[in-house]
Amino acid sequence: MCNAALSPNLGERRNAFAQAALKFPDTIPAADQTRLRDAIVAAVDNQVRPAYLKLASFIRTDYAPKGRTAPGVWSLRNRDALYRYAIRTFTTTGKSADEIHKLGLEHVAEIENSRRRLP
Repeated sequence: MCNAALSPNLGERRNAFAQAALKFPDTIPAADQTRLRDAIVAAVDNQVRPAYLKLASFIRTDYAPKGRTAPGVWSLRNRDALYRYAIRTFTTTGKSADEIHKLGLEHVAEIENSRRRLP
């Protein structure tokens, strides 16, 4: 969770919620800028920040403790099947992961050989 987003100081530039309230176009009258800035601050203080705090609490206490400790498909029990499925779904080839890897290595070797021949 980005702690800067939860900072009560909307004037802090690192606060993602502050961006809309920091600078208004010159065509917006000063009184409207003040009114809009106050409305943004109130919305963030009364709705957005409490919702983010609730989300942070949920992630910390319920979600994260039940999550995986290792990233990536390779950390799952059925990783080989998932990887084959991803290849079938996201490519137009019927090749295996090993064949794709070998092809990639061959292409890298060709590119490196071409670069060596350059003056």
